Amino acid sequence: MLKEKQKFNIDSAYKISLDLAKSHYENFPVVSFLIPKEQRKHIAIIYWFARTADDIADEGNINNEERLKKLDELSDRIISISKDKILNEFDAAFLNTIRTKNLSPENLINLLIAFKQDVTKKRYENFDEVLNYCKNSANPVGRLILELNNINDEKAKVFSDNICTALQLTNFIQDIEIDYKKGRIYLPQDEMKK
Repeated sequence: MLKEKQKFNIDSAYKISLDLAKSHYENFPVVSFLIPKEQRKHIAIIYWFARTADDIADEGNINNEERLKKLDELSDRIISISKDKILNEFDAAFLNTIRTKNLSPENLINLLIAFKQDVTKKRYENFDEVLNYCKNSANPVGRLILELNNINDEKAKVFSDNICTALQLTNFIQDIEIDYKKGRIYLPQDEMKK
């Protein structure tokens, strides 16, 4: 058991994260009853992290400079959490998940790179640029799920990356209007000119 559990109530953080995951609309249930009960809290705390970063990148009335600053702070926070610098119960729960499930901070940082890109890059010249975005926005999610399930097989990672990229591309099509209202177009510009 982690020392932080004595100092912070990680069960409370996990519960709040589970409630968030259940209450926020997504294209699929984040913490489905099909997921083993023990795994749900870990998926929920990862969702809390990703939802927080996504909201920083997309929501509210702050300028892009402030969005990037807050995303940098979240990136620094991941590094601090990895070094046992815990500020609150969410940090403690997140560290517990990272440690007990042996999660790679690299996947979390890659997600933050994608959220920063949402702030700074509004158009994609070609399909390769879109796929490069997917490497950071979608593929780390699949890799985190593999890690949660203790799967470290290269073939599984390739399959996961392909599925996650396909889901991200599908989401782009589904959210064309929403993204357009936010000033973003993920459809490759060279394809749109044809």
